[in-house]
Amino acid sequence: MTTKANRWGAALGIRLTNPVLEKFRIDEKTILDLDVEEDRIIITRAKVQSKITLEELFEGFDGEYELDDEDKAWLNMKPQGSEIL
Repeated sequence: MTTKANRWGAALGIRLTNPVLEKFRIDEKTILDLDVEEDRIIITRAKVQSKITLEELFEGFDGEYELDDEDKAWLNMKPQGSEIL
């Protein structure tokens, strides 16, 4: 397939034809990654992390948490400057 870059504001854009959009199930909400390898531009579907619910985030957490030594030291530090206490 051959296409031409067209002016789009201060940038250049390329158009993807309907057969390409349909084959790869791309629509206006699809996030794409662009990579450059030597003299090629490679377009791939971005691996987007799905949203995690609060319940999923805390799944398996029993409410108990113990600070490590570094966290304890940080919490016990005296102010060094003009921090608001």
